[in-house]
Amino acid sequence: MRQPSPQSVGHEAGCDGATRLIRTWHRPLILAGGDVITSEATEEVRQLAESLRAPLIHTRLGKCDVPDDFALNLGNVYSARARQLLYEADGLIALGVRYTQIDTWNWTIPLPAQRIQLDRDHNESAASVR
Repeated sequence: MRQPSPQSVGHEAGCDGATRLIRTWHRPLILAGGDVITSEATEEVRQLAESLRAPLIHTRLGKCDVPDDFALNLGNVYSARARQLLYEADGLIALGVRYTQIDTWNWTIPLPAQRIQLDRDHNESAASVR
């Protein structure tokens, strides 16, 4: 079963809209993908997790995004702990993520209804969640 399209903040609303949406969440979760590494944004992701006190999980390509000993890094999206966090989260910040068939367990991953996706390709957010 595929997930419905996420609520979109889009380019028009920009950072202010994303910030307002995040502030409504009580249990945010960060999902880091391989493009965090590509864009050399590891430190910024760590700072975001700390400032929101949000747990962080990663895709298979995002494994080296944030060190394993970082307290909020709860590991791979495949883990039982990550799946539980996805069920409990009221909002997801996806950073440099491709929602591939592998990383989404054949598109059955339990994604929160409210999501913000930051990606170098603005078309990716609309195309990647099915």
